[in-house]
Amino acid sequence: MQNKQILSTQPLDLDFASPRPQARATVQRALVFDACHVGVVLRAVLFVETVLGVGALYGADTLLEWLARLSLLTGGALPATLVWLIAACSLKTLLQRLGTNGQFAAGVVLGAAAGL
Repeated sequence: MQNKQILSTQPLDLDFASPRPQARATVQRALVFDACHVGVVLRAVLFVETVLGVGALYGADTLLEWLARLSLLTGGALPATLVWLIAACSLKTLLQRLGTNGQFAAGVVLGAAAGL
């Protein structure tokens, strides 16, 4: 596999100097976390479900009790995850204008808001 990046691409450096302002190429920053791709959505949902499955193991004595806990946790966490992904995808153009740290911060804020 040539491309080692799974979820993200690094933003392009826009601080290059050009002798002629009209000769500057119009370069847009890349999104650090692009939630509009099906693969990213699938990985996010599978990660959340894996964390919930492991968390449901603590305190569950039987398989049936584990499934009951997992279904209860999924009912709360999966809608919040999907709202976070939809919000990140719909705000794609606004997030693209931010720098790398701003995109990370916006992702955390959107995730916290979706979780509430």
